[in-house]
Amino acid sequence: RHPSMASAKSTTSSSSSAAPPPADGPKLDRFGLPVQTEENVFPPLPPSTELIPIAEGYETKTSDIVEAMSKHIGLDFGLFDEEGAEIMTDTASMERKPMKLRLEHVSPPVLTIDDFFTPEECDEYMSLSETDGDGGDEQGDGGTLRGRSAT
Repeated sequence: RHPSMASAKSTTSSSSSAAPPPADGPKLDRFGLPVQTEENVFPPLPPSTELIPIAEGYETKTSDIVEAMSKHIGLDFGLFDEEGAEIMTDTASMERKPMKLRLEHVSPPVLTIDDFFTPEECDEYMSLSETDGDGGDEQGDGGTLRGRSAT
């Protein structure tokens, strides 16, 4: 037998007999991952984070979004006009509502994209996020997020 085969077999057998996490350790979901809670999905921001909300009555401008996102991730804003509405360029896209960008918070930047999905796409993704039929969350305790989310 080849030596790598023996080591692969011993690795497999040792990992399958691994001890379960301690009772006081984190709760795990059915995939062996930590259960998502509000605290670990939305961790606290670093103390140095500058918090800048949107002014009341603000109307989104794509140039403001570009500036707010400049230190974060690059996005193709060429798809949107100055008011944040999608520029519809082909007849296939004309059959749906145009997407609309909205800046919800300047720093850290929070964007909303209205009409990102068509109603049919929303229904499809929502059906993918349904639970196993019991109507509850993955762990069954009230402290976890319900099911899987497409948002």
